[in-house]
Amino acid sequence: MSRRTMTGSGAGRPTPEAATGESRERHAAELILADVSVRGLPALTHVLLAAMSGDQDAARMTVGALLRAMPGASWWDAHDQLTRAGISEGWTVGELDAVQRSILTRSLGHLP
Repeated sequence: MSRRTMTGSGAGRPTPEAATGESRERHAAELILADVSVRGLPALTHVLLAAMSGDQDAARMTVGALLRAMPGASWWDAHDQLTRAGISEGWTVGELDAVQRSILTRSLGHLP
């Protein structure tokens, strides 16, 4: 089986295997965000629990994107939640410690 290499005119382009993995991750993220945008708090809670249980797709999600995907949540609402929990915009769910998860889950009820 031949494999593309990163030499010659193809340099800088991902291999088909890498593109497939990135595509799958992007698709998984889109599905998670769509679920949160439709189901709201139950879906967001599920993502947090799934990440704690080792689901890598859930763990890769940024907390800011998840909060902005909540039905009726604005950028400012998401920013408020992140600030209260001491979380930066780009942090992933997998990077949260127990205290941050606790603060975040307690404050989720304040989203519209």
